[in-house]
This record gives sequence, C-alpha cells and structure tokens, in this order.
Amino acid sequence: QNGGRREVNWDAVPPAFTNTSTFPGDFFNQNFSPRARGVVFSTDGNGLSVSDNDFAFINPAYDVEFNAFSPVRTFSAIGSASTRVDLFVAGTGTPARSTGFGVVFSDVDHMGSASIKLLGANGNSLGVYQAPPCSGGFSFVGVQFPTSLVAAIDIRAGHGPLGPEASDVSNRDHGPARDLVIMDDFVYGEPRAVR
Repeated sequence: QNGGRREVNWDAVPPAFTNTSTFPGDFFNQNFSPRARGVVFSTDGNGLSVSDNDFAFINPAYDVEFNAFSPVRTFSAIGSASTRVDLFVAGTGTPARSTGFGVVFSDVDHMGSASIKLLGANGNSLGVYQAPPCSGGFSFVGVQFPTSLVAAIDIRAGHGPLGPEASDVSNRDHGPARDLVIMDDFVYGEPRAVR
C-alpha cells in the first residue's frame, strides 16, 4: 500500500498455533491475506508464543495476572523478555521501513519494565521509548516519524521471561518476583520498500 497502517492483534492465529512455544516468527508475513502484514518476529529466547488464556498454560497464576486488550489472544517471547520485529513489504522478503510502531503491554508495574527501541535501515538507533506503568491494566507506547525511518524494533517486555516458577511483583504470595509483562496489539505504518 502507498500509506495507511497495519495492525497485529493476534486473534487471527488459529488454535493449532496457540498455547505453544513454537509460534512461527514469519506467521504475519506470508504471501496471502490476512497473514501478509509485513512483520517477522524473533527472540534470543527459546521461542515465541500466542496464548488465548494469558499464558496460564505456562503458569496458572498468569490467568489473573494478565489481560487481553483486544480479547482473547496475547503474545510473548518464551525464555526471554526480548522480542525483535523486522519489517518487510507485506508478504515478501523485501526489507521495508515504516513511519512508526506502537505496542500495547499488559501489566507494566514499574517504569522501565517495558520499552521499544526503534532501529533504522542501517541498525542505527532511533531512540528507546518506555511504556508508562499501569499495574493490572494496559500501557501503550508508540512513536511516529514524518517519513519512513523504522526498519526494525527491539521490544523489552518485563524484567524477565515467563515461566512455571516466575512470579510477578504484584503476586505477593510468591517470590522472588520480577515485573513480568506480556503484549497485545501492535500497530505500525505501512511497511514500504527501502529505496
């Protein structure tokens, strides 16, 4: 497209790819609709996951800890709190840039627990932007530039990864605890070819 925006809200993910740690990173860059959205995900952890129970399949306490902004599916890296998003012309392997990117986070308890680092086409930093705290609620951080500058995004969601023994700071019955955060909607300007 020549302009406009795209969104990933995870609800197009079928049950076969839900509540596992093997969500394919290129799911939303396949060459057919509705999967041709121009984003490819990766992590330095063990995998990626989309959940329809706010990751209670990993830890039952998460069912009351997290919520979906746009019910019912949410997203997280597994084995890491870091996710990378690379942008492509939708449905192709052609690198692209966008005018901006934004993420909805669930349960950011502390400032600095969730952030996006926007990267240019040469890997140069376009800045790190922190999501505001909203314990038990939703936080949004997004940045828009006047021209298409953003080629990739490094997302930090929490002070540690989700896990069977990992407790959130707001869960006083368990410890040690860190600020755990998951993600919901991603919104971004139409990825356009790097010229």
